[in-house]
Amino acid sequence: MGRRITNGIVGTSGAGGLGNLTVEDTTVSTAVTNDNIILDPLGTGSVLFGADAQLQARADLRFADADSSNWVAFQAAETISANVTWTLPSTDGSAGQAIVTSGAGVLSFSSVGATVTDQTVSGSTFYPLFFNATSGNATAVNVSSTKLTYQPSTGTLSSTIFSGSVTSASATITGGTINGTTIGATTAAAATFTTITETSSAALKENIKPIENALESICALTGMIYDRRDGSSKNEAGLIAEQVEKILPNMVTRDQNGQPHGLYYSKLSAYLIESIKTLKNEIDFVKSRLS
Repeated sequence: MGRRITNGIVGTSGAGGLGNLTVEDTTVSTAVTNDNIILDPLGTGSVLFGADAQLQARADLRFADADSSNWVAFQAAETISANVTWTLPSTDGSAGQAIVTSGAGVLSFSSVGATVTDQTVSGSTFYPLFFNATSGNATAVNVSSTKLTYQPSTGTLSSTIFSGSVTSASATITGGTINGTTIGATTAAAATFTTITETSSAALKENIKPIENALESICALTGMIYDRRDGSSKNEAGLIAEQVEKILPNMVTRDQNGQPHGLYYSKLSAYLIESIKTLKNEIDFVKSRLS
């Protein structure tokens, strides 16, 4: 171990020595190879530098543990293209914060997290993120660039399953596959189903009551012939949701703004059944009067 320097001035304009130290010009080195130079002020004194201190040739800046048996160190990069100075924060941060840079060498404490912005105008393609965990910390974040994409400016969510918009009451499907059933290229295109099944057990329903005035309601509806504005269909037959809403509001689906959007065409069959029964009763009555 090198000799402790306790007082006096070390160094000369020429060459000299002090115990196990040698001094040549402005260089202080040990006389014994691999020996240490220890600066150890008495009491609470500190080793102070009146100017910059530089560790040469990527030497470590080491911080030893309590018994100096192990240490952690900082080391410069192998190659540095320009000098860099980091200005440390003036105060400590909060628990869980990390040190970040301003890009100009000023370090500060900041909460860890991604910046969130409300993006509604970009026409670029974005990719929804997927996590591999349902609780705790996610160990990976994934995207599916060829399977699911989103465009903020139009609100279009596209995938190999569907392309269009989904609301709480309706879905607009453009192409793709649902449960093995192929949907046409447009919203109004025909689709071929083997069967259509809707749940209908009494066990799934409550507040059950018969339909009243079914014939009057059906007769108040007006069938229309129209063209789709997107050009997907010409001379299409159907009903207008806004008109049906005034007569049978329970047959109308609504968009995210609460406006009439679509119709439950299959559920109109219940009104048609009751209408036919009403007509049959009237026909039977007339027959009975004529007999």
